[in-house]
Amino acid sequence: MTVSANDSHEYPIYNARFRVRFPILDADGDLVTGAAGLDSELSQDSGTFADATNEATEIATSSGIYYLDLIATETDTKSTDIIVKTSTSGAKTTVLTLSPRRLPVVRTGTAQAGANSTITLDAGASAPDDYYNGCFVNITNNSPSNALGQARKITDYVGSTKVATIEGTWGTNPSSASTFEILLTPEACSAVALAGTPVAATTAGLADVNLVAAAANSITAAAIADGAIDAATFAAGAINAAAIATDAITAAKIAADAIGASELAADAVAEIQSGLATAAALDTIDNFLDTEIADIKGKTDNLPSDPADQSLIISATDAIMSRLGAPAGASVSADILTIDNLVDDLESRLGTPSNLGGGATVSANLADIEAQTDDIGTAGAGLTAVPWNSAWDAEVQSEATDALNAYDPPTNTEMEARTLAAASYATAAALDTVDNFIDTEVAAIKAVTDALPNAGALTGIQADLDDIQTRLPAALISGRMSSDAVAISGDANAGTALKRAVLGNVIGTVGSASTTTSVVTSSLTPAAAVTDQFKGRILTFDRDTATANLRGQATDITASTAAGVLTVTALTTAPASGDTFTIT
Repeated sequence: MTVSANDSHEYPIYNARFRVRFPILDADGDLVTGAAGLDSELSQDSGTFADATNEATEIATSSGIYYLDLIATETDTKSTDIIVKTSTSGAKTTVLTLSPRRLPVVRTGTAQAGANSTITLDAGASAPDDYYNGCFVNITNNSPSNALGQARKITDYVGSTKVATIEGTWGTNPSSASTFEILLTPEACSAVALAGTPVAATTAGLADVNLVAAAANSITAAAIADGAIDAATFAAGAINAAAIATDAITAAKIAADAIGASELAADAVAEIQSGLATAAALDTIDNFLDTEIADIKGKTDNLPSDPADQSLIISATDAIMSRLGAPAGASVSADILTIDNLVDDLESRLGTPSNLGGGATVSANLADIEAQTDDIGTAGAGLTAVPWNSAWDAEVQSEATDALNAYDPPTNTEMEARTLAAASYATAAALDTVDNFIDTEVAAIKAVTDALPNAGALTGIQADLDDIQTRLPAALISGRMSSDAVAISGDANAGTALKRAVLGNVIGTVGSASTTTSVVTSSLTPAAAVTDQFKGRILTFDRDTATANLRGQATDITASTAAGVLTVTALTTAPASGDTFTIT
């Protein structure tokens, strides 16, 4: 059974592991370093000497100081005598005698859980915080393996959670299967007051100790001698307002009829009344309050019925609405939606710009058109400079002759025979209606086109789009841009440190036959290679792991095998095959 440096207590404790330290000397009293052939034997309660479970070991290198680790069954005695022999020439046999101390047991139970430096006591453990501070907690069974006889001093205790924090760490973490005993130490006794009899046996044979307060009714009037406390007993000024705690004297703390007529002096009432306000003084105060309240009411009556801040908000809202004016549609948002629809319609009508020479953009098209129309000039002035020649004249005449020869006009007889209904002719009124409609539609289109950006603005937009295109990577990965961060806040070392921190994590998947304390893995990256490769690290289940009760739950790894089986502090639920986790 393994004993650790944390088992080096200030004195041996009954039924608890203990590391005893001692020198090995020669005949001159000098330290013997590197003693060979060490043989440690012990006698329990004057019994026959037999080999100790462990063997003496030298501390550090060539120190001449050695230690021997005793297990719990080697200290469950009134006395344990030890002899340490060595084959080193000139070295003397070392003799040690230990008398393990039987400390009062104030509680026994089964732990709810355990961790590296804590143990959760049973649910019935005491509720006050720090109740067990200074006491030893000793594991009294060997569950889990190698847990028996680990005694640790309690440095902090939280009554609401029953969690006791120990001095140092456990060699083997206790679990929900571990039984324990709380041992009262002299330090704990001197730090608090005991209730009733200092240590009284209970029906269970354990010491009944109250570490917090004196027993109920242990100090009563009958227990105090007559005249033991009088005015002469107290120093001058020993009792004053500063010496009395807040709420130390309240109605609840004064017995019924503790102050009656018989307890008051003859002139006590007169002295009390002399410090009270008279009826006339109270009437003056009443009149003052009436006047002040009336003045306050006069002011508050002028306040609006609704809160002032609400009125201001309504006023400001009305001012904004007056500036905006009444919406043309059902609301301002409806008007904005109408405009948006008109713009969308205009974009669909314009279509995709073609390349007319300056580029495939609206601004480039407008510039190309403008260059052409500049040549025409106002009212076709630019066309007057077009020369005319006889070849064109002959061509035009030839085409006109061909058209006339191909045309078969109706004869007069045919014209007279053919009549048209009056309804088939466009009237002046109909033409005027069409004219008005065209004017309205053209004005509406012009209002929209006037709002379009000019050629310069469109050129700027096109330049921005071209710049964005140059910034995009040549290829996307599944529709996403892939990038490598070579620095964090300009610090390349920080990027390297982050990479190493992530690469130091281990990811894994649970296999079959796992329990709350043993996680069998089906895969680990990187894979397990040696025993205890992952010991001391933290295993955290992924937030999307299959077992819902394990999502985000973390526990520490107390041992691991080369086959990837992880021993952990008990989980709330056994993992299922396929659960995923990360080791950090």
